[in-house]
Amino acid sequence: MAFWVDVDNPPQAQYLSPIALELRERGNEVLVTARNHAPTLEVLANRGEEPVPVGGSFGSSRASKIVGTLRRTASLVRLVRSRIGVPEATVSTSRSGVLAARVLRSPSFTILDYEGVELGAFVKSGTTLLHPQVVPASRFIEKGFPASRLHSFPGLKEDIAFSGLDL
Repeated sequence: MAFWVDVDNPPQAQYLSPIALELRERGNEVLVTARNHAPTLEVLANRGEEPVPVGGSFGSSRASKIVGTLRRTASLVRLVRSRIGVPEATVSTSRSGVLAARVLRSPSFTILDYEGVELGAFVKSGTTLLHPQVVPASRFIEKGFPASRLHSFPGLKEDIAFSGLDL
């Protein structure tokens, strides 16, 4: 089976790379993409990943962020289709990643632990949101996220980041 993991920034690289590793260890093909941002690519490289860079900085204005997200979404769709077709599932915490998964018709999963994030793209994409139990589901529901697509997990995303590491 083929899976896709999309990484947007260095903190995400810390907790999404163990997921990619686990999927590979279970015998799956895993495509890892990352926004072309040196610190993100470095963290992934330090964790043994060889991501395909897609997209760069979007700029600071709301309009440039929207355009950048849509351009990266289109680039991701083309790349993923050409490399693995339709992924069995997608794990991404980027707006462009979950929107691309929607276009590809790949089930997507997003890990969020900050209830203050703007959820519009995540709601529209149909992604399943995974959140720590310490963040009440009601925080996301109040912002329009469907309860049926919310699942809590014990601990924090940092528990995922440090899984398998000898400290």
